[in-house]
Amino acid sequence: MSFIRKSLLKNIFGDTFSFDSEDWELDTLTLSFLGRSKKHEKEFLDTYIKNSLTPFRIALGLGIITFALFFLLDVLTFPDLARKLFIIRFAITIPMLIAILIYTYAKSFAKYMQQVASFTMYITSVSIMSMVILISSSTNDYSYYTGIILILFLGYSIARIRFIYAFITGWLIIGTFEIGAILIDTPMKILLNNSFFFVTANFLGMMISYYLEYTERRNFFLQLQLKKERKNVLKANSMLEKRVKERTKELLDINNRLKEEIKNKDEYKQKQAKLESQLIQLHKMETIGTLAGGIAHDFNNILTPILGYSGMILDELEHDSPLKEDVEQIRTAAKRGKTIVQKVLTFSRHIDTDKKPVLLNEVIKETIDLVKVSITKNVILKTDLSPECGTVLADKPQIHQVLMNILVNALHAMEGKGGKLNIRSNNEFVDKKRLKPYNNLREGNYVVITISDTGHGMNNETLQRIFEPFFTNKEIGEGTGLGLAIVHGIVKNHNGFIEVTSKPGVGTVFRIYFPEFKNNSNTVHDN
Repeated sequence: MSFIRKSLLKNIFGDTFSFDSEDWELDTLTLSFLGRSKKHEKEFLDTYIKNSLTPFRIALGLGIITFALFFLLDVLTFPDLARKLFIIRFAITIPMLIAILIYTYAKSFAKYMQQVASFTMYITSVSIMSMVILISSSTNDYSYYTGIILILFLGYSIARIRFIYAFITGWLIIGTFEIGAILIDTPMKILLNNSFFFVTANFLGMMISYYLEYTERRNFFLQLQLKKERKNVLKANSMLEKRVKERTKELLDINNRLKEEIKNKDEYKQKQAKLESQLIQLHKMETIGTLAGGIAHDFNNILTPILGYSGMILDELEHDSPLKEDVEQIRTAAKRGKTIVQKVLTFSRHIDTDKKPVLLNEVIKETIDLVKVSITKNVILKTDLSPECGTVLADKPQIHQVLMNILVNALHAMEGKGGKLNIRSNNEFVDKKRLKPYNNLREGNYVVITISDTGHGMNNETLQRIFEPFFTNKEIGEGTGLGLAIVHGIVKNHNGFIEVTSKPGVGTVFRIYFPEFKNNSNTVHDN
């Protein structure tokens, strides 16, 4: 798998892009890193100890409180021995635990944390055994042995003692118990019962320690891999920016040459000058389309491995892994990039359309359902869809895209202050005089979609440029400048046209015209 990943990245990015992948290996018993991943052992231990410090202090605090509260049980159950038990608890064990708790704030503690945790578990277990010996000598009561289970629970689950230390400490405690129980002639029935419970509790505790450390090591390793992937994404973005700058320079050179050609044709007649201006604009749009298509394909090639590798990492993560959200953020960003690529390809006409008879009212309703989740409470949405609204010959997904772009722009214009968003559909006859500004369109019945908002509106200068590719008045990072250019291209490819009116501080009205589809006589020439 590693060879395949390296080969794929080399084919996409060439020799300038390197990808260092390594498989993690663990010692089955100690859970230490082996092989190529061994170099990360010290870094992991530092991280593990840092993350375990607070839980260990909590375990110590709970142990101190629990050990102190159990003196009440001493007084109620063994009043004659309460004084001696008090000495074991408050004169020996609890001061020792407090001293260890204070030591956890020393700089040198991190180096010896696991050993101290093991010692704490063992010494508190010995103190319980000493109390059992004291109690059993006069009462033949061995019930206090159950306190050892609490110590195993605190040490394994809360203090997060590492597996290798849990293994040694647990069996050392059980061994000490067996020796002490035999020396004080513990009845065989009690000895067997306690042994069974302690061995079982110790085994389960060791499994918990094993699982916690294994999970920590796996997440640590995946975090390292995730950092590498992030570096790869940054490198890919840098390469993309470089290519965009190169293509932009080519575009500027082309535009400069076009301006030179315009200057050399001043003596032409007005009609011929107009035709030449249209031809120049067409060349300009085709150049931008070709450039946009090239950039989109390059960008798509970069996004493909990002989506693939983030998907592989997601498959390896547990459902509740803390890394899952980070990887999903990378995948979401890459998918957003894919969406932009699709828009660029649509603008550059690299995607074929599949036109079929479509009821625009249905498309409008579907789009409204999608947009509703983005409508804030201070925006009032009103619709007035004519039931007699005709059918158009269109590519339904592209009509969705037209409506979504305009509606999202309208909501953005009303962001913060709110307002009214009106959507209307109706049939309208358009004559030749009305169609004079638009070439190759025939008079006839058109289906009209009107979208109006009460947002901040636009001045005349902005209104003249809204359909230009890469023009946007949004903040950097909030828009690509392709939205309305794509809208204009789609409507034009459907033999329609758009009329826009706007006034600063009042709002904007978009009127989108599509030729009504009934029979061949109602269709218009394709541009």
